[in-house]
Amino acid sequence: MQQYIHYSDYLFCVSKRATDKILRKGIWIFHKLHLCKHPEERYEKIKQELAVFHESSNLFGKTWKPYLTTCILTIVQIACTCSIPYFIYRSFGFLEQPINVIMAAQAYVSMVSAFVPLPGASGGAEGSFVLFFRSFFSEGTIIPAMVVWRTMSYYLNFPIGCICTYIADRLPKLSFGSEKMKECA
Repeated sequence: MQQYIHYSDYLFCVSKRATDKILRKGIWIFHKLHLCKHPEERYEKIKQELAVFHESSNLFGKTWKPYLTTCILTIVQIACTCSIPYFIYRSFGFLEQPINVIMAAQAYVSMVSAFVPLPGASGGAEGSFVLFFRSFFSEGTIIPAMVVWRTMSYYLNFPIGCICTYIADRLPKLSFGSEKMKECA
């Protein structure tokens, strides 16, 4: 985990003037290299996005509740994801391993999967599951366990995501105007 802030991130958060100079110079260079048509339009579009970014970054550090809530929800999400193999393990009738060992193995599977580049990431995830969980499951149960795990942790996300998107499209839209942003500060 990185313990430092990139200088460019800090610059974009703090100095609107320096960011604007860099943006103008960058667009000018891209225009001269014939990589950017209509530089004025591009500048205005990016400038608007940076204005939203600057407004949002000004809120950073002024209130801690949203960050604490986000951290807690992320921890809960990771714990739920890492506990899926434990419940699969128990569903096959195995009782020997405690939940923390199975969750640690799942954390390693997730880490290994993150390092496998696309398009082989799916095979990397499944292979690392078999590699890490082979000692917990018997020979005849590891492949079915891997199929159930992959279905629950990956493939099931697609139909559930479609259903959630369908429902979200029918809900009333929320507005995040600057009045709402100022209320958080």
